Amino acid sequence: MFLYFVQSQWKLEISRVVLVAYGLLMVLVSQDPIFLLAGALLLVVAEIDRREFRIPDVITKPGIFVLVIWLHKNISLLFLVGLWFALMYLLTAALPKILGRGDVKLVGFLLLSNGYFHVAPDLRFLFSLIFLASLFALPEALFTKVRARTAHFPFGPSIGAAWIVLVGAAIS
Repeated sequence: MFLYFVQSQWKLEISRVVLVAYGLLMVLVSQDPIFLLAGALLLVVAEIDRREFRIPDVITKPGIFVLVIWLHKNISLLFLVGLWFALMYLLTAALPKILGRGDVKLVGFLLLSNGYFHVAPDLRFLFSLIFLASLFALPEALFTKVRARTAHFPFGPSIGAAWIVLVGAAIS
């Protein structure tokens, strides 16, 4: 029901077959309701980013807000997330075409989720997430560069896939 609402809200066109297959795969990985909710949100983020080259703040900012409040005692994680935002916002200000700010917020949100899942130490989780997302994005980046002769491609789907692999492997 949630994904049907989201599809109508953002005029997404995700087929029922894809939704059922994705849902079954997610449930086979874990029945943790937070993991399943995050997986559903990541599917929506990936589809929006794929179509519009943007990640809506209405998804990432409330998630960041809730997790910061919930994890308020985890000072080291909050410091790392703050450092991530500061460095990435400076980088995107200096080189605006290198990475979208929606991607920065998505990584920050998913880094905060490590406070719930405890997949790995926070810094290792961040590096693993970025490395795996870059690995997943490499074929799309090369294909886009050759096909469209542009460097722009959606990075959100790769970030989401990397998070699902990292967290799914740790909690299953």
